[in-house]
This record gives sequence, C-alpha cells and structure tokens, in this order.
Amino acid sequence: MDMKQLKYFIAVAEALNFRRAAEHLCMTQPPLSQKIRQLEDELGTPLLLRNTRQVSLTPAGEYFLHKAQHIIQQMHQVSQEVRDIGLQTVHPIRIGYSGTSTFVAPVMQSLKDYASLNSNIRLNMTCTNAKDLQKQLLAGQLDLALIRSSQPPVSPKIDYRHLSEEPFFLLIPPENSLAQASQIRPEQLSTQTLITYRRSDNTALRQQIDRYLIENACQPADILEVSDIAAMVNMMQFGMGVTMLPESVARAFSEQYIARPVLGLENTIGLYLCVTEQGTIARHLFDTLLRLDLYPLNSNDHN
Repeated sequence: MDMKQLKYFIAVAEALNFRRAAEHLCMTQPPLSQKIRQLEDELGTPLLLRNTRQVSLTPAGEYFLHKAQHIIQQMHQVSQEVRDIGLQTVHPIRIGYSGTSTFVAPVMQSLKDYASLNSNIRLNMTCTNAKDLQKQLLAGQLDLALIRSSQPPVSPKIDYRHLSEEPFFLLIPPENSLAQASQIRPEQLSTQTLITYRRSDNTALRQQIDRYLIENACQPADILEVSDIAAMVNMMQFGMGVTMLPESVARAFSEQYIARPVLGLENTIGLYLCVTEQGTIARHLFDTLLRLDLYPLNSNDHN
C-alpha cells in the first residue's frame, strides 16, 4: 500500500463516483477502478459497494476513509514542518479541533485572517475527539484547541473560554415527512433512522446526542453509525435517515436539506477555545479569537 493508493481511494470515496474521481485525479476511469480493486485485494475486504446506479462505502470503507484522510493529512503536515524547520522561517501553531468546530464560520475566518497577517506563522490542524484534544494539550502536543463539548475542560492547567452554545438542529432530506415541520419534538424521532457518529469514536457530539435521547425519553426507529460528516450527508442523499447536528453545521447544508431546530432537554452543545500557558504565539492567537462575537453564552468563562 502506498500514498497514491490512499489518494485514489479518498477521491472515489468522497465523490462516490468513479468518473468524477478520475477527472479530479486527471486520469481515466479504468486504471482508477483497477487501483481500487488492487487495494481491496490487498486489504482482503471490499471498501466500496458498486452497482449500475451508485457507489457507496462499506463499513470497512468508512473506517478506512477516516484513517486514510488522517494519514494523508499527517504526511503533508510532517513534510511541510520539516521543510520549514530546515529553512527556519516559519513557526507552526499546532491546533487541535473537534470535527464540527470547523463549520463555525467566524472562527475559521479569523484563523485565515490571522495566518494572512502573520506570514511567519503556519497553522497545523489536527482533528480528534474532545478527550484526546485535552490530553494532547496537556502533553504539549498541541498549542491550541477548539473543543466541542457539553462541559468545559476539567484540568486547571487548561485555560479556556466558552465561545458559544449552539442548539441542535435536525438535518432532513426534502422528501422526508418531517420536512414540513417548523421544529422537531423529541417524540417525532421515533419514526426516523438517526445517522450519527459511532459511539466507539467517543466524540462529544455523539455523547450529547445520547444524553438528549435519554433525557427526553425518546428512541429513534434505528441508529446508523458513521465515522464523519461526509458519510452522514451522503447517506441522507439516498434517503437513509436524518442527522442531528449543531446549528452551524446543519445550516451549512441547508440549501440541499431542511434544517429544523430540535426541542427538548439537553439540546445544545458548547464550543470551547482552550490553551495552556506554554507559548506566547499560541496565546496571542487565543486572545485574537476571544474577540469574536459568536452566539449567546450559557455559562461563565474560566480564568
């Protein structure tokens, strides 16, 4: 297995279409199909389900996509860091983030603006769950973290600010019966398949959704577990269910799907900006992000 095979698979898995993936890779479709078959043979399991109408990921394919994307990201990051260290011109800021935090537009715009104004800074982004982000901060493996969580970090060594508290929205395919509702009551989920993160991934979003279901005594007709947002949206495209997401994420897809607020207890999740006392550059970026005006906050800052 090599990096090209990973890139070929990622292109097909993200497009769910061999022709579009081949065009993106500037190659023809038959060699691409052959490369994917060779990868599946090497792994000993199918990664894609193919028929005349569509391509979809198998459970093994979903897992492999998540890992392949992470490997490619890490290889790009290491290569760039080595070059920068050799030139001694760029100072990396290692930022960890919960996957859905990148949908908060003011935060992403502020990071972009900061990097543009400071040419000697490189932002190195790493995605993982809230628990691991805190561990990596404390171990000195990250300089800054954007953490989705229902509660703030517990370690006194982590300085944090509660940037926002976002309500849950249900993202609904237009043909679904719930698309006509103006808001979603907990009991209305009983007829739906809920597409959400795998419990084994330990994401704070999945944990809060589980808490929501328990506190509101509601149970979806079925729960379909996936590894990332792309898989959630792709499965909705084929009418396989609905998904519950923070408002900023749901609204990012509202042109294609219906986004409706979810009523009930425990129907919000927080976004926390976290830093340790190490590193003046990271602290400066931390202070810059604190100037953002996002959403009304539901808890006090920690100093």
